Amino acid sequence: MRRFYFILLLFMLTASAVSCSRNGIFQDVPVEMVKARHAAHIEKDTSFSGFFGEVGHFLDLQIVRDSILVVQDIGSAGDSSWFKAYSLECGRYLGSFIKKGRGPSEMLSPRIAKASPGAVCMHVYDIMMGRFCSIDASALSLPDSDEPLSWKGIPDNTVLWVPSSVTSFFSMDKQNNEFVFHHSDAKGQIVRSYPLFQGLDAEQLMTHLSCLCAADSQKGVTAVAMLFFPQIVFIDDHGRVRSVSTSKEYRNWKSTISRMIAPDFVQYYSAMAAASDYLFAVYPSCPLGNMAAPDRPSAIQVFNWEGDFLLELSVDERIGSIAYDEKNGFLYGIDTANDCIVRYDLSFLSDADGSNFQNQ
Repeated sequence: MRRFYFILLLFMLTASAVSCSRNGIFQDVPVEMVKARHAAHIEKDTSFSGFFGEVGHFLDLQIVRDSILVVQDIGSAGDSSWFKAYSLECGRYLGSFIKKGRGPSEMLSPRIAKASPGAVCMHVYDIMMGRFCSIDASALSLPDSDEPLSWKGIPDNTVLWVPSSVTSFFSMDKQNNEFVFHHSDAKGQIVRSYPLFQGLDAEQLMTHLSCLCAADSQKGVTAVAMLFFPQIVFIDDHGRVRSVSTSKEYRNWKSTISRMIAPDFVQYYSAMAAASDYLFAVYPSCPLGNMAAPDRPSAIQVFNWEGDFLLELSVDERIGSIAYDEKNGFLYGIDTANDCIVRYDLSFLSDADGSNFQNQ
């Protein structure tokens, strides 16, 4: 009988250890269930037209120097520029920059590193070309600048990359067929590694483990949101890690990674934007087969950089990429159903303690 109880106790301890090591998709990081402190429905600003004649097709957004809206443009026939810049003060078109191609000032498949909108520079990286550049959009010889770009290399097998502070970078790389997060210094030397996907096959689960990242470089915090799991992990430059979830579905991570991606697969997060006090995350929580439905609404979750879930905003539009103008309190988003930009007045967020949220 004693032997039976000993085996039972050993089994319970082992199960507990396994549960503690991975109770969500991230290894050795406990998941905290969080609920929005406040919820509200907001309408778009009807005084904003949202149509930009120079843009062929809207892909991504970023705000630079709190005054310039940069639009990444898939483009149209005869258009060779990736980015268009507009003044947030008057809406005037400022010009375009970064041509498509392999030349010294060109990129094949650029991505915007989502950093705070008050930053002097906009950071753009290209995985295919293995390099990044920092661009002061206001200093370029717009319009249609051909000013040479200063390139720096990014590590091989990099999947995600963002400046996490003034002197450090955050990236997700593939090493030994596992995805690993890193903090690197200004010279590209790895300072700290986070093997949060340990034991998960990167080749087999590349799509399942897709994620987004955004950083507040002043606070030195990077947030990583999973596309197919309702989880966001906050990692600071000192190595502190916090994982939060807004749905109990995070517990089903094993069954999720065991299935093939299909139309009934739920996508939880689809876009992020950073601000000095807030992280914004678009949360469709919708099966892939319904993501393109024109009447599919979106939710926008608002966190602080400690990972507290402050506010959930529901909107009527099908929102893609977002960017926050914290100087004027507007959130800009791509309305993917109508291929235009919409904006929402979030000036009430200036009430830092959130006491006015319930009035919206």
